[in-house]
Amino acid sequence: MLFLIGLMLFTACTAETPPIDKPGPDPDPEETSVTAPDIFRAATEGYSCFRIPAVSRTKKNTLLAFAEGRKRNCKDEGDIDLVLRRSVDNGKTWSPLIMVWDDGGNTCGNPSPVVDPETGRIHLLMTWNLGEDNIGGPSMPAPAPTLAGCSTAGPTMTASPGHVRRRSPPR
Repeated sequence: MLFLIGLMLFTACTAETPPIDKPGPDPDPEETSVTAPDIFRAATEGYSCFRIPAVSRTKKNTLLAFAEGRKRNCKDEGDIDLVLRRSVDNGKTWSPLIMVWDDGGNTCGNPSPVVDPETGRIHLLMTWNLGEDNIGGPSMPAPAPTLAGCSTAGPTMTASPGHVRRRSPPR
């Protein structure tokens, strides 16, 4: 089941995805849940596409699907938010989009949720970089094999089983 969900998430953005010049208004939180397989659908909810999905199951069997919400295009840099959908029925339906981290025009991404099997806590590892960084572009120098240049100012996330909470604010 999780393999199929992961496969659906990876195919959420295609090369034909049109860019969005201006993000639309935030979705109405009262809107109905989405039905699988449309966990994250390109060109919806103010995002050009969704990339880098990660799905975890809590000890209470809640599925948490994290992804990068790429606002203006599907490039690896720019205004990228970290978003989440929850499912309490084994992936049949999903909650409205939940904003986990939005740092304006910067890149908040690479969600990597880790569930502690002992406590059930969910630790969400993630990255941050300036939205104007040229990630992987032709003029990008080879990365140094150190942690120099990595930001440690981003938030860390933790959760009681099934509920994500911000532990420290972004700076």
